[in-house]
Amino acid sequence: MSGRLSEFMALARYGFLALFAVLLGFTANAFIELGDVQNRIRYRIPENTIWAAAQTEIELARTLAQLAPLAAGNRAGSGPSLPLQFDLLWSRAQLYRSGALAAALQSQPGVKASFDRFQADLTNADTFVKPADAGDREAALRMLELLTPHREAIRELTMTSLNNDRKEREELSRNHDLLQQQLSRFGSAAAILLGFLLLYLLFSERRARSLLNDAKSAQAQMQKAQARSEEQASQMELLARKATTASKAKTEFLAMMSHDIRTPLNAIIGLSEIMNRDETDARKRQYIETILRASDSLLSLINDILDLTRLEAGKLSLSPGEFSPEELVREVMDVTEVLARQNRNAISVEIDPDLPAALIGDRDRIRQVLMNLVGNANKFTVNGRVSIQLRCKRRRTGVVTVRFSVCDNGRGISESLQKRLFQPFEQGEDSRDARGGSTGLGLAISERLVRMMGGSIGLESEPGKGSTFSFELDLAFAEATSAALPNKAKQELNLAGLDLLVVDDTPANLLVAESMLQRLGARTVTAASGEEAVEIAKQRRFDIVVLDVLMPGMDGPTAMACMRDSGMCADAAFVAMTAYSMPKDKARLIQAGFDAYIARPVRMKQLGSALAPLLAQLSGPREQVAPAPEAVVSPDGSIDLELIRSMAEDIGEETFRLLVNQAQVETEQALEKLEVSVSNGDREAVRQSAHKLAGLLGQFGLIDATNAARILEAKATTSALDQTLPDMRDIAIRGLSALRARIDQERVNPHRIAA
Repeated sequence: MSGRLSEFMALARYGFLALFAVLLGFTANAFIELGDVQNRIRYRIPENTIWAAAQTEIELARTLAQLAPLAAGNRAGSGPSLPLQFDLLWSRAQLYRSGALAAALQSQPGVKASFDRFQADLTNADTFVKPADAGDREAALRMLELLTPHREAIRELTMTSLNNDRKEREELSRNHDLLQQQLSRFGSAAAILLGFLLLYLLFSERRARSLLNDAKSAQAQMQKAQARSEEQASQMELLARKATTASKAKTEFLAMMSHDIRTPLNAIIGLSEIMNRDETDARKRQYIETILRASDSLLSLINDILDLTRLEAGKLSLSPGEFSPEELVREVMDVTEVLARQNRNAISVEIDPDLPAALIGDRDRIRQVLMNLVGNANKFTVNGRVSIQLRCKRRRTGVVTVRFSVCDNGRGISESLQKRLFQPFEQGEDSRDARGGSTGLGLAISERLVRMMGGSIGLESEPGKGSTFSFELDLAFAEATSAALPNKAKQELNLAGLDLLVVDDTPANLLVAESMLQRLGARTVTAASGEEAVEIAKQRRFDIVVLDVLMPGMDGPTAMACMRDSGMCADAAFVAMTAYSMPKDKARLIQAGFDAYIARPVRMKQLGSALAPLLAQLSGPREQVAPAPEAVVSPDGSIDLELIRSMAEDIGEETFRLLVNQAQVETEQALEKLEVSVSNGDREAVRQSAHKLAGLLGQFGLIDATNAARILEAKATTSALDQTLPDMRDIAIRGLSALRARIDQERVNPHRIAA
C-alpha cells in the first residue's frame, strides 16, 4: 500500500510540475504578445493625410487665382508673388510621394495616373513662372491652361486621403482592443500561476515535514545498523585473529616440512652425484641423471614455496652488503650455463662502463632474481640468444639506479598471460614443454623480492619475437674495496694513537664496539646518550666519533650537528653505527653529514673497512683490512655462527661471555619496555624499542630474532601490535637460549662454534 501511495505521489508531483511548466509558458507567451501590441501602437504614428491633400487643393486654387488676372493682361492681386506661390504648390504636391498618401496612390491606379499627369503639367508650368510673373500674358495663359484641368483630380486625391485616414483610425482602434485582450489574458495567467505557486509552496512544506520525519526514522535505523556493524566488526576481528593463527601455523608447518624434506633430499642428491661419477653403465647413468634432475626440481620447488611463504608472512628479511656486480653476473652465468648448453643457447653479458665496481645491496636476493629470469629465458628459448644487461640509469649522491635486464629471442608471451604472469603458480601456455620444467613460483617470488628491495619489475614481450624481463633498484655505491672484490690480501688496521668517542644507548652494543676498537689500538671513551656525548666533547678533542643513529632524547644526527655547529670536534670524522641496513639508509646518513656508515651486526673486519678510508684525514696508520667472510649459520638457521666466532676472536672469550650475559639482561628489559609501550598504545615508542632490539640481537648473530624485531619495527605504525609482541618475545628468548647453549656446549671455542 505504501509503495502505491509513493508511486501516486510521484506521479502527482510530476503532473503538477508539467502543469506548472505549461502555465509558465502560457504566461510568458501572453507577456510577449502584449509587448508586441504595445510596440505596434507605439510606432504607428498616423499621418495627417487630410491636411496634406487639402493644402494641395488650396494652394492650387490660390495659384489659379493669381494666374487669372495675369492671363487677362492685368496685374495680380495682393498676396505672395507668383514664384513663391508656385513653390508652395510644388511643396504640397510632393507630400503625395511618401508616407500614407503615396501608399494610397499605389493602391488606386486611376488616381495615381491622374496625380502623375498633374505632376507632369506642374513640371511643364514651372518653365512659365518667371515670364508670367514679369507680365507675359501668353506665359500666364499657358500656365492657366496646364493647371486648371487638375482641380477635380486634386479633389479626388483629397477624398482618397479621407478614406486612408479612416482606415488608419480603424486599425488603431483594433490594436487598442487587442491590447485590452492581451492585458486581460496576461493578468489571468499571472493570477493562476501565483495560485499554483502558493499550492506548490504548501505542498513543499508538507513534503519537507514528511522528509524530516523520514530522516529521523532513517537515523534511528542507522544507529541500529551501526550497533550491528560494531558487533560484526568484533566478530570479524575474532575471525581475523583465528585466521592469523591459522596462517602462522601454516607458515610454521611449511617451514618445518621444507626443512625435513630438504634434509633427506640433500642426501639423495649427494649420493646420486657420487653414484653418477662412479657408474660406468650408460643406462644406469641415465637413470641416475633422471633422479638428479627430479631431485633438483623438487628442491627448487621446496625453496620457492618456503621463500613465498616467508614473503607473505613478512619474515623474509634483507641482508645488504657490498658486492661486485661483475662477479654476481659471472656467478649467474656459471650456474645457468648448463641449461643454456642443453637448449643450445648463446649467453652474452653487457655491463654499463659507468656502473660502479662495488655496490651495496642484498647480493643473494639480487642473484636469486637474476637466476630466476635467466633460467626462464633459457627454458623457453631453443637455439637462440639470451642476454644479461646491467645499465646505469641515474646517478645521484651516494646512490645509483641500476636496471637489470634479461632478454631472449624465444617464444614470447601473449598479452593476456602477461597480465597475470607474476601471480603465484601462474605458468606460460607451453610451460609443460619447457626444458627444466616450471613451477610458476619463480616470477612471483622475484616480483615480491624486487618490491621488497624498493624496486619494480616489468616485462616486454611479443609472441614469436622473444621477451625482456627487467627490474630497477636504487643501490648505494662504494669504493671497490675487499668487501666487494675477491682476492684482496688481508691486512690489519692499526688505530694506535687515535682518540675515539663511542656513543650508544645500549650497553651491550657499546661494549662490543669499545672492545673491538680497543683491540685495534684506539683510545676509547664511551657515552650512553647524545647529550652525554656533547658534554664529553666540550672537555676534550677526538679524532673519530662513532654515533648510534636512533637514541632517545638527542639522536645521532642531532648530536653530530650540535658538535659541529659549536666547533667541538671540528676536525673529527663522524661514523654512523645503526641497525638500519638498506642502501637508502646509508645514502640518507651520508647526505646528513656522516663520513662513514657501519651496519649492525658489527664485525671487526667490517669496522676496519669502514674506518680505513677515514685515516687519510687523520694522523696515523692508513692500512685497510679485508672483509668478513660470508656467514655460517647454525643448522636451524637461527644463529650466525661465523659472527659469534669472529666476535669471540675479536674481543676474547671471557669478554664475549660477559657481553652475552649483559645482552640477555638488556633484552629482558627491552621486552618489558616494549610490552608497556604496546599496552599504552604508544606506537613510536614501540618502533624505537623494536629498533633497539634489532640492533642488540643482531650484534650477537641472532638471525630470526633480529628479523622479527625489524618486522615489528616496520609494522609498528600500521599493524595490530598485541598480535606481534608474543612472537617477538618467544623468538628473542629462544634465540638467546640457543646462543647460550651453543656457547656452553662448545666452551666458546671459535673453531668448534663454526663447525
